Amino acid sequence: MATLFSFAVMAARFLVPGLAFAPAPAVPLAILAMGVVGARRSWIDGTVIDGIRSPTSWIGVGLAIGAVLLVLSAPFTGVRESVAEPMLFPLREGRWLAVEGNGQLFNHHWPVAAQRGAWDLVRLGSIARSRRGFRRRGVAFYAFGSPVVAPCGGTVVRAVDGLPDGVPDTRRPAGNLVVIDTGAERVVLAHLRQGSVAVREGTTVSPGDPIGEVGDSGNSTEPHLHIHAQRDGRPLRLRFSDIRGPVGKGAVVGVRGGRRG
Repeated sequence: MATLFSFAVMAARFLVPGLAFAPAPAVPLAILAMGVVGARRSWIDGTVIDGIRSPTSWIGVGLAIGAVLLVLSAPFTGVRESVAEPMLFPLREGRWLAVEGNGQLFNHHWPVAAQRGAWDLVRLGSIARSRRGFRRRGVAFYAFGSPVVAPCGGTVVRAVDGLPDGVPDTRRPAGNLVVIDTGAERVVLAHLRQGSVAVREGTTVSPGDPIGEVGDSGNSTEPHLHIHAQRDGRPLRLRFSDIRGPVGKGAVVGVRGGRRG
């Protein structure tokens, strides 16, 4: 049971954004679960030494360690080619959880080649949940209506608005979106709020320019921002000037007053 608990902890980090765990608490919880496995075997076998020697105990510990290593390695299994220049993180306030991110493991974007480096970002509240209470309406989610800025300079080559929020649309899965051509790659920001898109095709934007708000349009399970970059159909790994190191699924990015917290 303790081993199953450790797997449940790691699954919660990835599969239940409404009850999201940041990376730091997830690992200690898994380690605690491993300790419970050993303690249980010690109790059953009569002594601590007998419990440590028990093959069953070590199988449980090994499975839990394997789960942790699998999770930690996930961001390093994905796209290698990156954007030409680091970009600006497009969300300028709040705490944002990458419920999908770089890596082949645990990434539902992977079957779509151009989106293999995509991130899906939901906003977290004070108790690490993405919504207030249990309502399903857009305004119940902390992300809904949050400002989105251009992460890079370039020309808007596509801008879509007018699609409703909260209505799953598999024909137009990206919903309301903005596509920016930097000259080196194209950056897509999708699922924007209906009526919020602030740019038109042909508009020249600079990093930090407002382009819309987080919404729930297209094929979306909850309000969030989808962002990915591609070059001639090839997926690119996202890099941001205000985020250090590799970031993948489960990472939390905090922004205060336009600066990373």
